[in-house]
Amino acid sequence: MDQTHRDRPAGAAPRVDAELFRAWVMVYDYQKARLERTYQDFREQGEDLRRFFFGSVYLHPDKRARFEKRDMAFVRISRNWLFRRLTTRELHEYLDTVIRLQQITDDYDLRVARNLMAQGAAGAPLGDDAFGRAYTQETTRAGRQTQIQFVLKTFELCNRIVNELPLNLEQILRYTPRAFLGNAELVDLCVQAHRTFSRHGARLGEYAAVLKEREAAYIDSMFGKEERA
Repeated sequence: MDQTHRDRPAGAAPRVDAELFRAWVMVYDYQKARLERTYQDFREQGEDLRRFFFGSVYLHPDKRARFEKRDMAFVRISRNWLFRRLTTRELHEYLDTVIRLQQITDDYDLRVARNLMAQGAAGAPLGDDAFGRAYTQETTRAGRQTQIQFVLKTFELCNRIVNELPLNLEQILRYTPRAFLGNAELVDLCVQAHRTFSRHGARLGEYAAVLKEREAAYIDSMFGKEERA
């Protein structure tokens, strides 16, 4: 089965056996298809964002080990005492959110995968009903809402870097201490993120609002509508 967060270094890919890995892939494939369906109307204008997200951020389980050193370096640098002395508390909170987002996403995906295995549903094409049952049994509305808040906070970080930071990408890299540029894949992730989000700078606020609204509707579709005062 899989290691707990306590058993593996922060940022490391989950260690799972072959059966759980297959169920994890099912969950990932379902999540990817659901997200693409939910945001189909943004497909043409946001194709580069889609490629970046699925190619560099929310990775297929097959690719997690490939990028493990990058993800572990992100955690290590974000928590490095010198980095924290040289940067702001606000930035620390943003980066901590990115770390927590990966942790909660792994946790939820693997919980659902184990549930599907226990129900004998792993191995068949995963539909909305089977996923919804497993997801609501293994998570909570509040937990899913927290996960979406982490997503929006991460989106806000990219928005602020692109639209508020008075430096371009070359200047950012020039002023970054060399000790923090040692992982080429981590640097490439940051470069690709900056370039991708910069192409959509004027619309990032709109995208975040759409994401918040549609994910709230999706939560309601799984857990039932929440009574609001």
